[in-house]
Amino acid sequence: CVLGVFLYKNRVLCFIKPKIRSFQTSNYLSKLPLDGILVEGLICQPIAYWTNKRVVVLSHDPVEEYATYQTNLAIYHFKLNYAVISDRWKKDLPGEYPAILEIP
Repeated sequence: CVLGVFLYKNRVLCFIKPKIRSFQTSNYLSKLPLDGILVEGLICQPIAYWTNKRVVVLSHDPVEEYATYQTNLAIYHFKLNYAVISDRWKKDLPGEYPAILEIP
C-alpha cells in the first residue's frame, strides 16, 4: 500500500504527463529557427524537458565579473542564439512570463 502511494506521488504509474511550467515558452522556443538557448536557472529544467533545443544554464556567480565571463564564454563556446530570462526570482518586477532575447 505504501509502495503504491509512493509510486503514484512520483508519477511512476501515471499515464499522464507531469505538470511542468514553461510549456508556452518552450513551444515558442521550439518554433524558432536557430538552436542553442541560454536559460535562467529557475526555468531551465522545464524548458529542457519541453523543447527540442540545446539548453545551457545562465551563470549566477556571486562575483559579477566571473558571472559575466562565464556567460560570455558559454555564448561563444556553445554557439547560443537565444537567452531566456525569467523575472520570477525578482520580486520588484511585474509579470510571470520570461523574456526571450536573440543573441547577436
